[in-house]
Amino acid sequence: MSELSGPRTPGTRGPRAKLDNTAVFSSAARWIAEGRRLDMRALAAELGVTRMTLHRYTGGRERLIGGGLWVLAAATWRRRTDEEDARRSPGDRELRSVRVIRAYNTDLFTSPRVRQLFDAEPELSLRVLTDPQGPIQPRSVAVAVELIESDEIAGRLRPVIDREQLAHALVKLAEAFLFSDLASGRPASLDAANEVQAALLEAGRRP
Repeated sequence: MSELSGPRTPGTRGPRAKLDNTAVFSSAARWIAEGRRLDMRALAAELGVTRMTLHRYTGGRERLIGGGLWVLAAATWRRRTDEEDARRSPGDRELRSVRVIRAYNTDLFTSPRVRQLFDAEPELSLRVLTDPQGPIQPRSVAVAVELIESDEIAGRLRPVIDREQLAHALVKLAEAFLFSDLASGRPASLDAANEVQAALLEAGRRP
């Protein structure tokens, strides 16, 4: 099983440390990847600032967790895209979007450390994952748009609906199937997510 990948950048120490997005959210990502409960006071001490300063900078623990999860997700999107592109052979007609999204879903679904966070704090995790103004959903939609567009440019795909709407639907489908245990108590299903997303994309395949 694959673990969501992420940086292991150590925190900046010292009483006058300056906060920046890379240091703060990379540190949060590292804590999540290590299976540690994200404690604002302890992370602030690691970064060399006060808890109040960290809270003001990030907007609170929930936003900090969301930013950390996105660092992990972004690294996984990049890695899986590179791997799937490297596997493609000349004449391969499978949709690039299907391959990359399927690979990403697998990593997300089978990541024990991320699952540990979801199980420990299901309500918070669901809010973070599905917030339309949060750090994860809009960026995931943007990634899906880029993947769809790449298939269009390659002549493999003509989406059956608007590209942005299709990307949003793909992300919402992932939320519905991969996180259904958090939202409704129904068993989550990787296979269902992959099958329904692929069907939606394949509907626009060009002959």
